[in-house]
Amino acid sequence: MNSAQEALGQQLRGLHCCRHLHSQLVELRKFVGQMVESELVSALAKQLKTGQGAEALGPCALGMLRYGRSLHDCAAVLKREAFEHLRLLVRGCVQSAVQQQPAGSGSSSSGGEELTLMDQMRQLDFDPWLSMLESVCTSLHSALVHFAQAVTAVRTILGPLCSMLEAEQMLVDVRQNAQEKAVKLLAARSKDAFLERLSPAEFVRLSALVGAFADQLDGISLRSVVDNDASNGGKIENGSVVDEPTTNGGEAKPATAAAAAAAAATKTAGQSGSALLRSALHNQALRLVGRFHAERKTSLSLLLDNERWKPADVPAEFQLLASAIGEGRLDALASSSGSATYASAQSPSAASSIELCGEHFRVSSATLMLVRFSIEYCRLATDLRHCAAREVFGHLVELLKHFNSRCCQLVLGAGAIQLVGLKTITTKNLCLAQRSLQLVLAILPHVTNHFVSRLGLPAVCQRALLDTAKDYGDHSAEISRKLVELMDSKAKQQLAVWQFRPPSPSVHIRSVVQAHCKLHENMAELLPRQQVTEIFLRLHNSFKEDFRRKLRECGVTNDRSPQHLHASTDMAFYLDSLRALRGLENFNDDFSDLWK
Repeated sequence: MNSAQEALGQQLRGLHCCRHLHSQLVELRKFVGQMVESELVSALAKQLKTGQGAEALGPCALGMLRYGRSLHDCAAVLKREAFEHLRLLVRGCVQSAVQQQPAGSGSSSSGGEELTLMDQMRQLDFDPWLSMLESVCTSLHSALVHFAQAVTAVRTILGPLCSMLEAEQMLVDVRQNAQEKAVKLLAARSKDAFLERLSPAEFVRLSALVGAFADQLDGISLRSVVDNDASNGGKIENGSVVDEPTTNGGEAKPATAAAAAAAAATKTAGQSGSALLRSALHNQALRLVGRFHAERKTSLSLLLDNERWKPADVPAEFQLLASAIGEGRLDALASSSGSATYASAQSPSAASSIELCGEHFRVSSATLMLVRFSIEYCRLATDLRHCAAREVFGHLVELLKHFNSRCCQLVLGAGAIQLVGLKTITTKNLCLAQRSLQLVLAILPHVTNHFVSRLGLPAVCQRALLDTAKDYGDHSAEISRKLVELMDSKAKQQLAVWQFRPPSPSVHIRSVVQAHCKLHENMAELLPRQQVTEIFLRLHNSFKEDFRRKLRECGVTNDRSPQHLHASTDMAFYLDSLRALRGLENFNDDFSDLWK
């Protein structure tokens, strides 16, 4: 046709019989070009479906260029056909999954209207939907591999007419299209909060599938095709692998130059890899974690608002959790879905205290649930370690701080009086709240070790838990100060009206001793002996100073007067009563310095 056009312009110019030949040649050229393009499309369709059409792609692409089409036009045809093939692949997988559902289960809406294919897909349960998504990912990956082979075959024929950068960009665009289709399937199920309602175990299965597909997307490039061909000792030419020319020594010459060019082109193309897909998965993980946290924070708030601050019985399942914590197995027993499964305990009856690392704690019911929630958060972080572990950690810290601040409001702030109708906040309520805080403090080092050492979270997370532990410690110390202040106030009230006259011991000192014995009874039931002893030593020192001040105000000295004898008798009674308390048997303060 080129020769005919040239002859028409030079030798046959002016002939009346050839006046239509030019337009006929133009139309014929267009028709042949369309035939070549059609052959290219057919060859690519065969390659994408079976991987067996690469040998015809190179000549067809070269033919398009020879018939006046640009490389950009050729790339547009290849990408357009690839996009359509991917669309049909996804649609076919969705249709297959929908058709496998029981008849009439989701083909029409409640009003009798036919549902679209996507609406029917949204009605699939998790297992059929996940199987459908797996089929989609497998089909997309296979098609992308075949397309990479097709682009490699085209570039091999075109040679310098098609740079590695241009070829790689075609693959990047098609891979991005495949990634967007997978993201749309995820987005379609997130509109009705389906993915947010998944259990953590189900989401782990979804995350594993999507993560594997994302890794496959990252691994698809022309470089991988070249490397694969080089490892086979050959190169692609006209869509087939042929032997490399050998050196004099008979050794195959590796295609290092082609591999290097592919690597440079891959880096230069600025490909997004699987960033969009991973971002979509991460967003879904954040939504699931947010719902998980909101449910447990609400449950804990309700428990605290209805807490009457009485020691709770400890079911065997909670003791198993505490034992797992002590052994460093924070995700061994509890399921992050909240439906935990526990091994059968030797004693099915509930215990009065929970044991952690050899120490017994009597705590409130809300504290027991916080222990369980903490383990569920650790399990969830383990399940989602690759996409949302740090977010789970942040929510756990928030839950721990919420428990601490709410306990402070309800006990020290006396909020429980209005909420649950307590007459007053007793010393027993204070001791129970303090022991509950101490149990959480004992758990925090194990939680820190789980997140920082096992899951590899940065050291800043450890500092966050250290700050939380400090808040708990300050709260516990404030409760101890409150206990001392309450008893000190009662002692001051009795000493204010104490008189140096019979009977002896006086009613006022008996009242002080009775209050101390009642406090010791409540504390000994809940707090460890060492802490009880420390608090009573503080109480004693405070009472001693108040008593010395009272003696000075009344002018009583060590002169063996009736007032002195009365005061000595009261002090002897006080000391004997103090030594009768458990943990204070060896108390040896004899008030010898009282008169100095």
